[in-house]
Amino acid sequence: MTKTFTSNDIIRYIYEDLPETEKQCIAALISTDKEFNALYKELQQAQDMLNQLSLAEPSDKTVDKILEFSRNYTACQV
Repeated sequence: MTKTFTSNDIIRYIYEDLPETEKQCIAALISTDKEFNALYKELQQAQDMLNQLSLAEPSDKTVDKILEFSRNYTACQV
């Protein structure tokens, strides 16, 4: 039986989250299939862009509001 790989499999390949046998199959597909290679490059570029993002820290005022809410929160008792 032939396994069909999806974009999710490529993402797992990029993040090194595949068994060795699947890694080898995907690596072979990347090197031999133009469409698969193009999708791999697109997803690799997306990962690179995500890695370059800098996330803002919440302001002290926001953190204080969240902590105040948490201190005063009581769960609904059923």
